[in-house]
Amino acid sequence: MSPSESSAGICGPTLPSTPVPADTTADVLLAVQEAAQNGVCTGAGHAVHVAVWPQGRVVSASVKDYGEGLADDPSRVCPPAWNTHGRGLHLMRRVMDRVAIDCSDGTSVCMRRHSLSRSQSA
Repeated sequence: MSPSESSAGICGPTLPSTPVPADTTADVLLAVQEAAQNGVCTGAGHAVHVAVWPQGRVVSASVKDYGEGLADDPSRVCPPAWNTHGRGLHLMRRVMDRVAIDCSDGTSVCMRRHSLSRSQSA
């Protein structure tokens, strides 16, 4: 499935009446995919819950899994270049305006992105 097909399937039913710029939709989709992949990998077979919703000019997303939580410090900026994985949190922080992580009961990742494109807000 191509990214455009998956974004239509994920974002289409959730954001039908709210005009959201394409770059915002792509960034939210990328961040949600990264968080959901982390949940699948660390969730120990438990369900991963994903929600995306508009709030005025902000698109919010939440990804929750019930595994043992993150093994690494989620405040870490970016792993060393020689690591073959571990860039998802860094990537989420680069494309979203706010990323909050709570590891007290599994892992919850809550993200927000202002719906103006980066070029419009600059």
